[in-house]
Amino acid sequence: MTLGAKPRSFKDAPAHTQLAALKIMGGLTCVGYLVLIAAGLWYWNQQRFIQASNPAKAEVLRVDVVTNHSDGTTTRTYSPTFRFTDENGQTHTATPWYSSSDWGFGEGRTINIRYRRDRPQDAFPWGYADRIFGLPVFMVVMLSIGGAFSLLGTAGFISGYRSYRSAKARDASVADEDSPQLPEPTASTAGNGHRRPVRQ
Repeated sequence: MTLGAKPRSFKDAPAHTQLAALKIMGGLTCVGYLVLIAAGLWYWNQQRFIQASNPAKAEVLRVDVVTNHSDGTTTRTYSPTFRFTDENGQTHTATPWYSSSDWGFGEGRTINIRYRRDRPQDAFPWGYADRIFGLPVFMVVMLSIGGAFSLLGTAGFISGYRSYRSAKARDASVADEDSPQLPEPTASTAGNGHRRPVRQ
């Protein structure tokens, strides 16, 4: 491909163009792996909680409305407070540290929860409305996004890097061909480059 000609495909593009695309692909790949790492840490933390907690039935005492104002937008989430009895027969009242836009239950309902054996106040609703085959929907979404970004990004980065190396070598070859050629030194310009007098 000659300089100034429009590339017919990505492989025909100049090396600097491919390098810019390669950086973007590398960034997307990193995002994918970070999402996978976050999903793994979230799942690991959830499993630790399951191992350190017990299931129980709880009565929802109230559901408080939490109003948030941000950038002129008002959002409402709901924070439940419930009462349950632990394995030792002691009664506890707990409120999760996070709120939700829709818990799927209201005041007076009996719900499934899990509470930590060493800290019963750390208790959370544990239903099945937000679970698919035992995995939370949030986990499924993160794995899908992270897996797609990491797999496609890695494949694209490897392919793009090979193409970039070829383009870099091709551009260097074209530059050498287009650069002006210096004249070969002659006998009269030998030595230090100054013309020596020629004897008649």
